[in-house]
Amino acid sequence: MRTIHVQTCVAIAVGGALASLSTVASAAPTSPPTEPAPSGFNTPPAGPGTERQEPLRPGIRPDPEGGVGLGTGFSSTYGIGMEARVGYTFRDGIYGGASLQYYAGTSINSQSNHATFVGGELGYKVFASKRFEIRPYVFLGPSFITQVRDNPFFKDSSSSFAVQPSVLLMYHFGQAFIGGDARWLVTPTPATLAVFASGGIGF
Repeated sequence: MRTIHVQTCVAIAVGGALASLSTVASAAPTSPPTEPAPSGFNTPPAGPGTERQEPLRPGIRPDPEGGVGLGTGFSSTYGIGMEARVGYTFRDGIYGGASLQYYAGTSINSQSNHATFVGGELGYKVFASKRFEIRPYVFLGPSFITQVRDNPFFKDSSSSFAVQPSVLLMYHFGQAFIGGDARWLVTPTPATLAVFASGGIGF
């Protein structure tokens, strides 16, 4: 009898202890996992820096580029024109860059007409096909113009702000491109239309 009584007491004590542990365990707060476990090799990456970007339009390359050109402004001041430009194309087709233009004109009494333009270009690239680019753009920046005249002789040098709305046509092959552009030299005077043959390369 004494042995049965001891066994009964031990059973009751063990049962109470188990019940208490179960209650504590069910009452303990559960914290959510800090990082989801990967579900497999085909699971796309997640987190900052993995946002999905819009696909590029055909022909658009978000890269820097440089080019040179040769042309004319069909006047005594803008006789033979030379240019150099560098710029960058963004993913949405917007182009921003810098340009230097120099025009050598006619000479009188060892003095020559000439003009220099230095400034920025802002444009937008549209591709009619994968290789053929149409780029309307505008040039803005300071100009430095010297004009000479005879009968009677005089020389005038001036600086002003230049505005040149333009359009460029280019054919791309690999990283290189060739084509031409036309620009309307709206300001300063003398105003004129200039055309250039040009080419360049992307980096």
